Amino acid sequence: MSGGWPTKAVIEYLGNILAPGYEEAKLKGAVKSFWEYELRPKKIPASGALFDMKKLEWWAKEYIGSMPVPDLVKSVIDWVNEYGAEKQKMQVADVDYLTAVLAIERDNQKRVRKDFITWKQTLEIEEFFWDELFVPNTEYAYNKDVLNAFLSNFDVRDDKDTWWNKIVAIAEKFGVKNGDVAMNLRVALSGRTNTPDLYSIMQVMGKDRVIKRLEGLL
Repeated sequence: MSGGWPTKAVIEYLGNILAPGYEEAKLKGAVKSFWEYELRPKKIPASGALFDMKKLEWWAKEYIGSMPVPDLVKSVIDWVNEYGAEKQKMQVADVDYLTAVLAIERDNQKRVRKDFITWKQTLEIEEFFWDELFVPNTEYAYNKDVLNAFLSNFDVRDDKDTWWNKIVAIAEKFGVKNGDVAMNLRVALSGRTNTPDLYSIMQVMGKDRVIKRLEGLL
């Protein structure tokens, strides 16, 4: 699909319209896909169905959220190769980097992120990872003392606990909340106030990119 909708997710949504009991059966784990569900003609609604875009988005999020990372990466690349614009082709040129970006918050299936809806939207959400597409947030009131302090002690090799302890120390030093320090870093690196796990973002971006973005605000 040119818009990047996952074909199987659309089929799941349409199947649920045809068989209203399918969604419940899937949520309970009784079936894995619409093709496993026993369709009973007598239970097919006789009235016309309304197209619910929000429901379609839910099915798409659930479908993409359940995909193994290699399958997700392949689906995005396949779509870009057929329909993508130049900026999207740039995003998929480095497969290893793309894979690392799309793997964030997908290592725990019980808490996997579910904000991807279409292949196109998936790449749009993640645009800030690429310098060519990154849009700095010039309206946010950065605490430059905090950014300087983080930079002076930043080591991309830190494990997550060590990294967080440094943030806590900075917060204590300047009399601010831990979350304020993290938010300054989040906005500085992504241009956004809402992102996936900040530590993971830094690990994927790498030392040079993190330093470059933070220094750009000082």
